[in-house]
Amino acid sequence: MSEGPPGTSHALVRPAARDDIPALVILARRAFINDPFTNYCGDLKEALSNDVSTPRRQHLEIFYRMLFGAIIHSGGRVMVVAVPIPPKSDDGQSTGAERKRNRRRDKITAVAAWLPPHVRIGLDHPWALLRSGLVGAVRRWGLKGAHRAGIEYGSKVEKAFEEIYKARGVKETERDAWYLQLAATEPDEQGKGYLSLLVREAFAHTPSATFVLEATTEKSRDHYDHFGFQLERPIVFGKGQFDSSGYRAKGESAQGFQIYAMVKWTGS
Repeated sequence: MSEGPPGTSHALVRPAARDDIPALVILARRAFINDPFTNYCGDLKEALSNDVSTPRRQHLEIFYRMLFGAIIHSGGRVMVVAVPIPPKSDDGQSTGAERKRNRRRDKITAVAAWLPPHVRIGLDHPWALLRSGLVGAVRRWGLKGAHRAGIEYGSKVEKAFEEIYKARGVKETERDAWYLQLAATEPDEQGKGYLSLLVREAFAHTPSATFVLEATTEKSRDHYDHFGFQLERPIVFGKGQFDSSGYRAKGESAQGFQIYAMVKWTGS
């Protein structure tokens, strides 16, 4: 493993396994519980809480379970930062299987899910979504939320990247790039350099590639800027009905919110 930022010396970047998905779902829910676009898709009027289980919070977990499944079924690279957990002391009565599980225990602290060129998740490729629980997610979120996440988001982002690439005068399109579908760090583990480990791993995996993403907060936008992504264009959602945090609003506060189309161009 390459040397990472200070404080990450015991962390390992590895591919996610299928039995990691339950932990990844909880991590994503905790990280994105108050994300503006998540709030918008849920048509929320007030914040959800990681401390209180509600039907809407459960709907969020169902969505991320579907999303991780679709990423895996589509051939995406789901990489995690895993921090070893010291093994429990053995009293001599554990079975062989229990001792084996104890030796390999770790805690997933961050995840990055990348889609390779020409692979994207959307309603134009429904099979991966259907295999991953699309029907259940739509049933929980409703048609309005499904439309915002599956149609409105994709159409606005696609249009923005078309304009970005055209303005730059390159022959390639956004679909020729690696796409960061999702990146999240466990809230209690933020500030330890785990996102940096994941981004550096991706750059090392395909060093000559272009990478694209949409940052959904100013904080994440600034993080990606530090990694060499250029802010190319803000994209506005919910103007006239939602506030800057993605909650339903009226009047002057209903200014909508922005996400940020960003690109790390080849060689930059």
